[in-house]
Amino acid sequence: MISIIILITGIGNAWSAGKIDLAAPFRASLYTRQELMFIQAGLMMKRIYTKNLDGLWGPSSAEALARYVKEDLEEDTPPTNADAMLVVVSAILEFRKEGWEYRQLPGIDRNILTPKPVEKEDKTDNVLEVYSIDQMTLIRFWHSKAALKEVHFKRMPELNPFAWTRNGRNWVTIGISDEKAAFAYSIKGKGIWESVTVTGDIDDAGKVLLIFESLLKRFRLEVAPSERFVALADDFLEEYEKERVSEGETPNGSQQASVSPQDGDQSKPEKPQQSGSGTGFAVTSDGHLLTNAHVVDGCERISVDDLDAKLLATEENFDLALLQVPDLDLKGVAVFADTPASLNSDITTAGFPLAGLLGGLNITRGTVAARKGLGGSGINMQITAPLQPGNSGGPAVNSSGQVVGVVVAKLNAGAIADAIGDIPQNVNFAIRGTIAQLFLHQNGITPQRAGPGAPLRPEDLASQLSAYTFLVKCN
Repeated sequence: MISIIILITGIGNAWSAGKIDLAAPFRASLYTRQELMFIQAGLMMKRIYTKNLDGLWGPSSAEALARYVKEDLEEDTPPTNADAMLVVVSAILEFRKEGWEYRQLPGIDRNILTPKPVEKEDKTDNVLEVYSIDQMTLIRFWHSKAALKEVHFKRMPELNPFAWTRNGRNWVTIGISDEKAAFAYSIKGKGIWESVTVTGDIDDAGKVLLIFESLLKRFRLEVAPSERFVALADDFLEEYEKERVSEGETPNGSQQASVSPQDGDQSKPEKPQQSGSGTGFAVTSDGHLLTNAHVVDGCERISVDDLDAKLLATEENFDLALLQVPDLDLKGVAVFADTPASLNSDITTAGFPLAGLLGGLNITRGTVAARKGLGGSGINMQITAPLQPGNSGGPAVNSSGQVVGVVVAKLNAGAIADAIGDIPQNVNFAIRGTIAQLFLHQNGITPQRAGPGAPLRPEDLASQLSAYTFLVKCN
């Protein structure tokens, strides 16, 4: 029987001792209250769960998990334990990436859970501190009792407050609009009131809610992964790295997903490529480009249109990298779809395959063959658009020209043929657009997004893609 090294293997290893069947329907009774609270927190960060963060698994929690499976994973099946664990791993990765932890901030009489704050200098007379928290802003200031209504209403216009606490010592208000999310927390001091406001864009609404819930702290439990959740995430990353290593690198910087012909057979890491090429595409008008991490791994110099590119960030777990070329001549910027690509929907990819042999931008078309990658990985999706070495890092767009994925890998047909005696055709993969957007947000970039649009002619799609897709060289 063929053994495929997949992400879910790590989950199975981590949970085998607990005798939890990951393929079985989700059962809240298998988890502690703190673990259920962390699952709620993960769903809250995805803006799916908006109720009390209490670890009590009721209809609202069950509905949120089912919505996650249907909307994010695009599965029409009841939630399984594995689905819940994907929420857990995603939350742990985000906690680690953004430095989430409980901390005591000035002016707040209790520890609150936040990403790592960075103090800013833009203060006024009554403003005591200003912090940048990921893409959110925290401001602490003092004022009179008469200003309470201004703080909790006029400072948060059109936010439709939906939760509040008001008494002689504390005022707490939170609200969300179509564009923003914010909360205000006020505490009575000696002769004055001190307030803290946290504001963010609608994409950060889940994080604003999570900070708010930790501030209220209705229960003694803290929002933190249990030891077995942490072990789960560590094993998950370890197995993902094994899968990435087994995929290998081509001379032009393209990954090839491989399948191990025997159980336990693992490829050894290859030395990172020192030269080659791949593809990248512009995501801001300031010259920010998205590509694959393996395209720029080990490069002494990265160039785009003969201009030096600065490597700003990489995320090996997702195989994504962020570049910037300030003087790049841009004729367009990629727009991401606000919903995932549907099964069997049309896909168009753009890239520079076999840069030394083929000339210019190459456009290929196909469909979404599967909404998950190898072994059910929720990070990738399978596409049928033909790919060649050098396509890695290019955009995959829907029929409206909106980005729904980032090309990442081509199944190693030779390895599969050796294992099963048959040659697979057009088994290729792209990183899901939602994962790419998360990576951009984590690195200070707010991608342009749009709702469903009218289909474009193939010629118009090609023209649009050529405006923001570039050859990325590694030397």
